[in-house]
Amino acid sequence: MFGTCLTLSLTSCSDDEDLNDEPKNEQKENQQDQKKDFEVSTLTAEQIQEMTAGYNQFAWNFLSEVGSKQSGENYFLSPLSMGIDWAMLENGANGNTLTQIKNAIGFEGYSNEEVNGYFYALIKSLNSADSVDFDLANALFFNETKGFTFDSTFSSFLTNTYDAYVKGGDFSETFRAEINKWCSDKTKGKIENAVPKLDPEKGLFALINSIYLKSKWAKSFEEGKLLPGEFTTDMKSSVSVDYMEDIRNLKYAENDNLQYAEVSLAKGDYSVFFALPKEGKSLTETAQYLSSNWSSLLSSDSALVYIGIPKFKVNYELGGDNMIGVLKSLGMNDVFNSAFADLWGCFNVYKGKGTPYVSNVIQKTTFELTEKGAEAYAVTVIIVEEELIAPAPVEEPELKIMFMNRPFIYGIKDNKTGVVMFNGCMNDPSAE
Repeated sequence: MFGTCLTLSLTSCSDDEDLNDEPKNEQKENQQDQKKDFEVSTLTAEQIQEMTAGYNQFAWNFLSEVGSKQSGENYFLSPLSMGIDWAMLENGANGNTLTQIKNAIGFEGYSNEEVNGYFYALIKSLNSADSVDFDLANALFFNETKGFTFDSTFSSFLTNTYDAYVKGGDFSETFRAEINKWCSDKTKGKIENAVPKLDPEKGLFALINSIYLKSKWAKSFEEGKLLPGEFTTDMKSSVSVDYMEDIRNLKYAENDNLQYAEVSLAKGDYSVFFALPKEGKSLTETAQYLSSNWSSLLSSDSALVYIGIPKFKVNYELGGDNMIGVLKSLGMNDVFNSAFADLWGCFNVYKGKGTPYVSNVIQKTTFELTEKGAEAYAVTVIIVEEELIAPAPVEEPELKIMFMNRPFIYGIKDNKTGVVMFNGCMNDPSAE
């Protein structure tokens, strides 16, 4: 898919004042000493194929979990956007937090070096297709008022491997507007208000991925020639829609679970695939079937197919407790809990008052299918905050009384060594 071998040589990021490498804060020194020196691995075609199978498992699990929590709603996700965002963050995670992130996004047992290498190769491959309008961008927006600096390895991988745009600000409404403008610009204005709010007191940074893809069909459907018809919704009601229809040679498969077909875009670099559950099968069951059988469907043979596709447009957003619930169902737990989250690898100097953890994950998407082609956009935002611990109430010290109205001893000592330099007794302060 990406060629037979990938060899990378990355250099450290420049000494940018936002990403400087200062001495470790003593309070966090133990955690920092545990940090590994991450590198990008050279991957063979076989390794990439194996990792793609794991990633695709995540893609279908993600859809299944979202579907199990929806009822009668349209939903459109970007597992790629989600996967890349978490892959960037895992470079700053340690311990169980790191393990849970990797397992959830389909890379159980792989090193950070391999995961970075995989996404580097994938992004390079996606960007090489000249037959579609495609853009993938990453960014790190951070709260420069919090007085921390990023670990040089973490920041280097963001800027080199993931080509992330890095910008500091004060997490004010003005800065939030700047972040949302970046997201809007990267998605041709289709994704607005990707970051609903920032907390200047607790907010540390926002890690963002955006994806934009627009392409014509390899063979267009006849524009304006649509077949009116009915569509039975998930809630068993009937609605009127317009169908694009044609008879084509398509990659096709059919069994007791579903019908599956692919319609090529542009020069065949991409396809829109369709999986129609057989009567009696739910969308969730079908997603679970795809999770286990996706590889075999990809090798389906061609067949002459009459296909009817409804024109549609979907705008979807998932975030907050709903998104966190989905990700917890996939095995990510510690990263959302300040008592267990281990994201210390993101930082070199950290002067915060609490533990960094992921407070919110948001994904906004839009997808449109017409006679001309397909258009898809996604923005994924991971927000890291610190859990501010309320200071314990200060107990008033018990009042001690030392009224020297009788003989006492006095003297002078060296505080560095504890050596008593002078000492004496006072028996009568009135006498010289």
